Amino acid sequence: MNLKSFLRENAEVVNNQKVVISERFKDDKGKPIPFEIRALSEKEVEQLRKACIKRVKVKKGSYDDELDSSLLATKMIIESVVYPPLKSEELQKSYGVFGAEELVQAMFISGEYSNLRAKVQEVSGYGVDLDEMVEEAKN
Repeated sequence: MNLKSFLRENAEVVNNQKVVISERFKDDKGKPIPFEIRALSEKEVEQLRKACIKRVKVKKGSYDDELDSSLLATKMIIESVVYPPLKSEELQKSYGVFGAEELVQAMFISGEYSNLRAKVQEVSGYGVDLDEMVEEAKN
């Protein structure tokens, strides 16, 4: 075994991906505009996860922490989408909302949101089948 392969300078860079999320957003020529999505590091996701923890009362005087997974997915989308910039005041204003979280809810229909959420997770390495990776490494 050689540790050299795991050194930062030898690790493959994860490039941003461009993907059409919806046919509704078109350029001047009527062609769908791709969204640009970047991978999130574990450190970034952990910070987002911490921001999505809610204290919930379970019984008198007792509380538990609960993860709001829907909010986490929205925050991951906001941080992962490079283009269009979801934190843009101009975009938010055009949808009559304030804040990127509200924009995501207003801008996308349900299927688009699901597609974007899945792509964000895929780009960040979620959903990769470990068996497929092992088989690919063998070949």
